[in-house]
Amino acid sequence: MINQQILDYIKQQLQQGIPKETISSNLLSQGWLQQDVNEAFSQATAQNIVQGSGSNFSAIDVTEKSSATNIKWIVISVILLLIITGAIYLWRVQTKQSSITNQASPTLPIPSISTSPNVITPPPAQTLSPKEVWLNMQAKFDQVQSYAELEPLMLEYGSKAQVAKIEAGRAQVESLPVAFRNQIATAIKTPPGVEITATQETRNGNTDTLNLTTNKAGLTRVVILVLEDNQWKLQDVTWKQR
Repeated sequence: MINQQILDYIKQQLQQGIPKETISSNLLSQGWLQQDVNEAFSQATAQNIVQGSGSNFSAIDVTEKSSATNIKWIVISVILLLIITGAIYLWRVQTKQSSITNQASPTLPIPSISTSPNVITPPPAQTLSPKEVWLNMQAKFDQVQSYAELEPLMLEYGSKAQVAKIEAGRAQVESLPVAFRNQIATAIKTPPGVEITATQETRNGNTDTLNLTTNKAGLTRVVILVLEDNQWKLQDVTWKQR
């Protein structure tokens, strides 16, 4: 059976904003019957007592809370409106002051500072034919006496592929005996008594092939040059004996 104690409890919990389901669960856990709990909720709501000194929660309290909430949002809205209005006013004042400042202090022309631009030297124009380039190279190769003299020339006149091979195989070449390394240098030189008697040239895009006929029967030379950075570079050179 319900009593004033359970009614007071329900009113107090509702006043504190506790959900009805939570209040019911708490009462049921204390041994109250579901029927008594339902009846107690009905009576607590029906009494509609204004809370005062020693009074309990009533429907009027709910109305007061709703009114208080509405007043709260009205106050917040007014504050936000004041803030936005103030921001707009400050922006207009700053814009006006900036306009006055610009009119009072006209912008003076900034003196130009003359700087010398970085001059990039363009690559030299190719004026020599592949055959002429090879003859110049061969004149220097024929003066070589050792591999130590040959390698700098190959790095200077060789194609990018040749330079990469030389750098990749440098350790292996340096491990060879000095005499054997020097034999490599003589392989690119023109053998004594050999002269070029005819030249057949074939061009394929940036690749030029020179087939050189010598005064030695059956001895020919094949020279391949490639055009890189507007310069003809040595790609390969071999002797052939037929």
